[in-house]
Parts: sequence; structure tokens; C-alpha cells
Amino acid sequence: MEKVAVISDTHGNREMMDRVISFIREVHDADMMFHLGDSYKDGLYMQQRLDIECRIVPGIYCDEYGDPEIPSICEQEVCGKNILLVHDICDCKDPSCFDIVFCGHTHIADLEKREGARIINPGHLKEHVSKGRAYSYGILKKEGSEAEIIFEWYHPYEKPVLCRRETVG
Repeated sequence: MEKVAVISDTHGNREMMDRVISFIREVHDADMMFHLGDSYKDGLYMQQRLDIECRIVPGIYCDEYGDPEIPSICEQEVCGKNILLVHDICDCKDPSCFDIVFCGHTHIADLEKREGARIINPGHLKEHVSKGRAYSYGILKKEGSEAEIIFEWYHPYEKPVLCRRETVG
């Protein structure tokens, strides 16, 4: 089974990053991680501690955002789906070119369908509550013989608590 941890808006919260790193390893057994920015350096911190493939894009408040050496968007195929990683959805010119667009920036865990694509925000790990929302992260996975694609949002308390589950493909 393919599993991808999707993280956004960590804003230097090392305690929460370390907790989620242990969940990625020990609970979810993820094969890959996407970090959607704010901060790019947080993505690198998590990548150094995980022994899995990682894709990182910078957030708009990162020094790396706009650096021509560091792309602010990343295309990836996972679970048989064409996926775009971006911090701010405004940087995605045409969502219809993708099955799934992962974005952050708002700190609000959400899923919407726009122009044929699923736009998914995993939420934030900034602090216990940011912009009125509890912290959260997500897991994208392929399940069952039908290869159903599921996205699950978790609250990272003492153990991960499933708070929402959606079929995305």
C-alpha cells in the first residue's frame, strides 16, 4: 500500500514536527512525505529525520520562496494520480491539469473540488489552535483491490486521532 504523509504550515514548531515524525514512522508507516511550506527549513528538518522520500515546497513567508533554484511548485505522480504540491493555491494556474492539488497557507484542513481537481489542505502544525483550527496533518493512501484513494486528516495528540476521512479518487 502506498502512503504519503502530507504536512503544512509547521512554522518552526519542532515539538509538533518531532511528534508527527514519530507517527509517520511508527503508526502510519508512510513511504513518502510532502511538506507544503512555511517553513521550507522545517521540511528539510523533517526530511533529515525520516528515512523516506520527501518533496518540499517553500511557503510564501520563506526566504526560499521566489528563489529560482528552489521551485515553489512540484508535480508528482503518487497512487496513480497526477498531483501538484504548492503552498498557496494562487500559485496553481490551472487545477484542471491535476487529479489532486495539495496546498497549505490558510491553516484550515479542507477538501474542495475545483475544475475537476481535488484541492486538499492538510491544515497546520503551527500551534494547538491557529486561525481557530486545531492542528492537523494528513495521510494519502491507496486501499483495497479497487485502488481507492483515501485522504485522512489526523489531530496529533498523544497518539494520532482520525478526525476526517474522504475518498479522493
